[in-house]
Amino acid sequence: MGSPLEQLPFRRVGEVQLMSVLQDSPYILACSGYQHNLERRVFIKLLKPHLAGEHHLVRRFHKEGQICANLQHPGIVRVFQLGQEQEYHFIIQEFVEGKSLQDLLRDSHPLPDGVIGEMLLQTLAGLGYAHGKGVIHRDIKPANLLLARDGQVKIADFGLARILDRPEITHQDAVVGSPAYMAPEQITGEGVSPATDLFALGVSAYQLFSGVSPFAGEDLTQTLHKVLNQSPQPLVELRPDLPAELCQWVEMLMHKNSAARPGESAVAAAELEKILSARFPDSGSTVLKDFAETLKVAPFEIPAEIAPPAGETGIPAQTSRGRWWKWAGAPAAIAILLAAYFLIPQAGEPARLAAIISSEKDSLVNATVADSPGDILPERAFGAQRDSGSAPRPAEEKPAESPLQSPVTRQPQPEPEVAAEQIPTRLAPDSQISVTGVGRARLTVVLEPAGDVYLNRQRVGQNSGRRVLELEAGAYLLEFRHPRFPASLQEITLDPGEERQINWSFLSTVGFVNIGAKPWADIYIDDVFREQTPITRPIMLPVGEHLIELKHPELGIQRRVVEIAAGDTVLLQVSMKAEKLP
Repeated sequence: MGSPLEQLPFRRVGEVQLMSVLQDSPYILACSGYQHNLERRVFIKLLKPHLAGEHHLVRRFHKEGQICANLQHPGIVRVFQLGQEQEYHFIIQEFVEGKSLQDLLRDSHPLPDGVIGEMLLQTLAGLGYAHGKGVIHRDIKPANLLLARDGQVKIADFGLARILDRPEITHQDAVVGSPAYMAPEQITGEGVSPATDLFALGVSAYQLFSGVSPFAGEDLTQTLHKVLNQSPQPLVELRPDLPAELCQWVEMLMHKNSAARPGESAVAAAELEKILSARFPDSGSTVLKDFAETLKVAPFEIPAEIAPPAGETGIPAQTSRGRWWKWAGAPAAIAILLAAYFLIPQAGEPARLAAIISSEKDSLVNATVADSPGDILPERAFGAQRDSGSAPRPAEEKPAESPLQSPVTRQPQPEPEVAAEQIPTRLAPDSQISVTGVGRARLTVVLEPAGDVYLNRQRVGQNSGRRVLELEAGAYLLEFRHPRFPASLQEITLDPGEERQINWSFLSTVGFVNIGAKPWADIYIDDVFREQTPITRPIMLPVGEHLIELKHPELGIQRRVVEIAAGDTVLLQVSMKAEKLP
C-alpha cells in the first residue's frame, strides 16, 4: 500500500493501462503503460496535480507535447496523445527500448568510432528536420539521445524547445538548458539558433569520443565560466588515434562564436559523412544496427496481470474516472524503479530516457543541472550538507495521499496554526513513539538532506535522514524542518496494519538564481542586500516571485522580477551600461 501507482485515482488513461512507475519526482510521475487496442508499450508522463497553479509549468508541459506531436521524423521520439485525466495533465509517447548515449558512456565506453560517427549523423538528421520546422531543442546532450534496438537514434525531451516564431514562455533573462552543454549565446541570453544545438552536439561528440566532459567544472559557476571563457583540451591530445579532420570537425561545432559554426545541420552532416567515408569504412547504419542489437534489453511481454479479459476493450479517458477501483486488487507484480533526477537503469530493463525528464531535473525547469559530470546538483552548487550517517539519496517524491502537502508554493509560507480539534491527536505530547497493539501502523520518513521530524508538534527525529516510527492508527500532523529551508507541514492518516514510506526533498521548496553583472553590481533581493557580483555560487530562494535589483553607484539600477520554480536555477546576465532606471 502507498506506492505512487496505487495512489493514483485511475489505472487507465484512455486505451492505455498504467503498468509501472519509472520515476516519481516533485514534478512528474513517469510510467510505462500498455495500449491494448494497438498492442504496444507506451510511456506516460503525468504532471502532478499540486502544480496546477504553476501556470508556466503547465504551459511548458503542454508545449512539449505540442511540439513533439508536430515533429514526425524517425529520429525524434513520437508523441501520441496530450490531454488531462482528472487533475493530471499527461503526455503519452513512444516507448524507446534501448539505451541513452549517457548510458552507453557509462556502460560501454570506449565505443567504436564508426558507431559514434553514425550516431552523430542520425542525430544531425533529426535536428535538421526540427530546425526546418523552426524548433530549437536547446538541451541536446547524451542523456537526451536514445539508441533504439533497431539502430535508430532518437532525440528525446523537447521540454525546453523553443519555436522561433512563437513568443518565449520562459521569463525575461531566464536561461534554459544543461550548463555543461549550453552554448555561450544561450548563457548570455543573446538568442538561440540551430547553431546552438550544434554546439551542444559538439560537446556531446567530444564526450563520446574521449569520455571526458569538456566544460565540466566543480560547480555551476565554474562550468559556466569554462563555457564562456576557456577552450577545452584539444580532442587530438586525448585521442591521438582519431583523424585530425574529425577532431577539427568536433571543435568547429564547439566554437564560442556561433557564426563560426555550421549554419545548418545538413552542412555539418555533409562534412562529417565525408570524413567517415574516407577514414572509417566500417561506419554506417548497418554497423550501428549490429551494435544496437548487442544492447542488453529484455524483450517486452505483456504481464498476465494486465492482459484484458476476452472481449474487453480499453476504457475511454472520459469514462475511466469511476472505473479505476476494478484494478485495486491486482497482484503487486508491477516493478517500481527508484529514480530521482535521472533514471537508474536496472538489469534487464531498457533505458526509458525518451520520457524521463532529466533532471531535475526535468524539462520543466529552467536549468537542468543533474545529469553529467559538468551538471551540478543544486545542493552542491550552494554547499548544502548531506547526512553523513546515511548514503546520499535522490531528492524525489512527496506522498501523493497527503491533502495538506504542497511542495511548490508561490511564496514562502509561515508556520500554520492548526487547532487541536482539526487533527485527531493519537499521540499525546508525553507518550512514547513506539506503540504496540492491533491498531499499529509503521511510518518511514526519508529526508533529503537530513532534517528534523515532528509529529503532532513533538520532535521525534533530529538531523535524521531516515526515521522509522511505529504508531497507533489514526490522523497525525507531520512536519519536516531544516534550518536552511522552508518547513513542510502535512496531515496524514494511517490505517491499522499500514506500512507507509514518505520521501521528502527540502529542495522541492526552493530554487536558485545565479547572477552576473557587467562591470559589477550590488545585489538586492526583495529589498534586502545579499552580496556583490561576481558571486561564487547561486543564491537559494524560496519558490515564488522575487524582485532583484542590481545597483551600481555610477551606472544606476537594473530591476528584474524573476519567478523561481522548485529546483530551478535562473541565470541572470545583466549589463549595467543599459538604460538607467529611477
